[in-house]
Amino acid sequence: MSKLFEELSPRQILDLIHNPQHVIGVWWYEIKNRELKYFNANEVKGHDDKQFDEFLKNSSKRYLEKGRVFKYNNKIVLLVYSTGFGKTTLNGDELLTLLNKIEKILGQDVSEVINDRGENLLERKIAERLLKHFNG
Repeated sequence: MSKLFEELSPRQILDLIHNPQHVIGVWWYEIKNRELKYFNANEVKGHDDKQFDEFLKNSSKRYLEKGRVFKYNNKIVLLVYSTGFGKTTLNGDELLTLLNKIEKILGQDVSEVINDRGENLLERKIAERLLKHFNG
């Protein structure tokens, strides 16, 4: 659990990431082509908005991730929705590529990268890599 969100329940986190007062942007990312489609919160309300239609039509559904960027406690947070059990299909390098693309769009650093359960994805990817290394 990210320290920034450890006092919040999963329901409170879900409410927070959908609260228009906190949302900065909404995005889809096509992993295979490393293509990001990002809109500011004043341009779209969610992932089903028509502005994403062409991008989604031309993307492989198998390689899509989605998320949001929001502000909480004066920190910029990148949210990657989990595909189940807190997991994401992004590996560590892909996650860093996505993070760099988002930071370039925002023109500022992201403080946390989390899933929709409030878990710190960067820490999780480091732990997964260490386990893989030590377990062969």
